[in-house]
Amino acid sequence: MTELDKMKIPLNNTNVQITEKKESLENTLITPALEHEIILPEILKNNIVFDELNPSHREKLGYFAGKGALLYGFQGTGKTSAIKKLAIENDAKIITIDKEMTSTGIKKVFEIAKKRAENKEKIYILIDEIDQFGSKEYAKFSGGTSKITTLMTELSGVKNETNAKNYMYVFATTNHLENVDQRLLRAGRLEEIIEIPLPGREERKTIFETHFKYLTEEKSGISQYLNTLVKKTNGFTPADLRSLLKHIYNEELKGKDINQEKVVETIRTFETSVKKGYEFFKDPEKNLSDILGRTIYKEFMTDILKRGKQGSENILLYGYRGTGKSLFPEALAGELDYNYLYASGSELQEGIVGEGTKKIKRLFNLASISAPSIIHIDEVHGIVDLKNTTSHKTDETTYLLSELARKRPGVYVFATINDPSILNETFLSRFDQKIFFDLPNENEKKQFFEKNLNENLKGAKEIYTTMAKEYSFRDLEKVVKAINLYDKKYGGIPEEKQKILMETYLKNTPAEDKIANDNWNQIKNTVGDSLEIEKLIREVYEK
Repeated sequence: MTELDKMKIPLNNTNVQITEKKESLENTLITPALEHEIILPEILKNNIVFDELNPSHREKLGYFAGKGALLYGFQGTGKTSAIKKLAIENDAKIITIDKEMTSTGIKKVFEIAKKRAENKEKIYILIDEIDQFGSKEYAKFSGGTSKITTLMTELSGVKNETNAKNYMYVFATTNHLENVDQRLLRAGRLEEIIEIPLPGREERKTIFETHFKYLTEEKSGISQYLNTLVKKTNGFTPADLRSLLKHIYNEELKGKDINQEKVVETIRTFETSVKKGYEFFKDPEKNLSDILGRTIYKEFMTDILKRGKQGSENILLYGYRGTGKSLFPEALAGELDYNYLYASGSELQEGIVGEGTKKIKRLFNLASISAPSIIHIDEVHGIVDLKNTTSHKTDETTYLLSELARKRPGVYVFATINDPSILNETFLSRFDQKIFFDLPNENEKKQFFEKNLNENLKGAKEIYTTMAKEYSFRDLEKVVKAINLYDKKYGGIPEEKQKILMETYLKNTPAEDKIANDNWNQIKNTVGDSLEIEKLIREVYEK
């Protein structure tokens, strides 16, 4: 007996046991129930599926009537609950296919569903976590037809001329759209793909108000913090909102004082579903007030991003090293309370063919269902083919180009790089805004020294500002750190000695970025700078 034969025995025995358990599948047809009120997502009510669940409407559609839909989004966004709600509203019964079911069991489910639907009974088949049903490769190791192949066959086998098609509909759910076998997502199968996003502000308000009805303590004061709860819970799923409210209510029931500060702290420390097991998400640790100066940069980018879910933009940040390019996307996310997804170009690049593309797809899918959101691809040259080159990154380059062209509502993509002239023209053309980050101006340097120098050194800030002409913010940090250290070590540096110390330091510690200004001017002329246009427009209107 071969090793493969040995592997088959327990698997086949398990299949038999599962099949035997499913022989009475008719008993698994259930009338769905919900433990509390849920709000059907607007996106689902406005989708063609909502109409297609009406048998008479499906009969009129005839040949064009669809057979199934896939709902995707984070866990806890209410995908399964929404399907149950639809079933309740349409007086339908649900039969579930789970990932443990065998191909035989799946066939049995469809057989029973068709039989009941033939008798004009509304039946919804629910396939939960369909991304875990395997793929065509599964058959190599299971000794038979894969479950995906069985699902495709059964979905395609609902005949147009039968009542079954008018009274039966298939729903599937997933948290990971990029892992679903693409052969299922075509016309005649799961042809409607519906993204269930995180709730917006008005939806969060409705969800909280619904849950408030279930507060059993008559004198509960939690509802007075409704506005705070709504404002501070961007990025929370409906399940998160319920759990958050439970945590606050539990503290109240234990007799603890619930006030504004306590509510905000509970929200701040709550671990949302978005952060559990999902790569790329990062809590912004900065906002715009943490960035010194750069006023026109802040105003320009804030104006673009404040459109929220109604907007979408691709923004390239380039220029001198150490001038704040990588800080801005995170600070904007913190300022505007947007979800922040970070990835470096090299992190998205994988040695295994197809894995890099899957990572990019995952990144954009996550940003889309958590919108408004900011994607920050740092050192973007690590994931794309450079000018006049062909490499193993071609697949990733092509897919990233298609995503940048797609423009998902509420998703703002930032790419950062020092020298964009190494990028090819097609890639550069995908960015609506290209913003050059120059060295800090004299006023910004003066502010920097005022803020960071030891108190007794601040009188000489003019000297430091004048001398540090070619220094970036990162260079200035090194200057301040060194001089403050000498000042502390020797118990103070006389003002007349500070200039000598600065001259010596600058001579031995040159600026990090030594590219000449005329080179940057040439790069700007080739790539473009949106801020130059902004400055010109401001001058015209201010006059």
